[in-house]
Amino acid sequence: MFIVSNNDKYTDCRGTGLFLFLLVFCLSCAGTSVGTDTGPDSKNTGWIDDSTFVVTTIGKPVRKYTDIKERRNSARRAAIINAQFRILKRFKKFSVGEGKKTAVSPEIRAGQAAKINSIIKSGKVQSEQFDKMDNCEIFYKVRFKNLKQFISEADLTSIDVIN
Repeated sequence: MFIVSNNDKYTDCRGTGLFLFLLVFCLSCAGTSVGTDTGPDSKNTGWIDDSTFVVTTIGKPVRKYTDIKERRNSARRAAIINAQFRILKRFKKFSVGEGKKTAVSPEIRAGQAAKINSIIKSGKVQSEQFDKMDNCEIFYKVRFKNLKQFISEADLTSIDVIN
């Protein structure tokens, strides 16, 4: 409780202090969302439609390169590899997993893995942007007819890397 002297009269300022605290708290929270993922993976990541999946990722250049062209090419390659890995990771969460009963033979699983591998590798960089440190941010898009359904029915537990 705050006591303020006002012309020899004392005033209780508890309500004013609480109001100021709430005002500062609300202003400090402005622009943020509680309970949402705001990392680079969530910025522009997810399904656009049943046939299109997009992801935004960042790649860093190889440190030993000094030429700007080499640095940017290595950062772009790193961003593409990162995008492909993140897409695979998201697809694995969405697909038929180990906890679900499947009657998929190893041959079919291998075929599905090869198909998913080629779909992810056939993705395209839609845009790229470099910062002053030559880090590269890309927007990567994967398209395949009925991709969402294909992924949901596939068993991707055997895939860990994109070849």
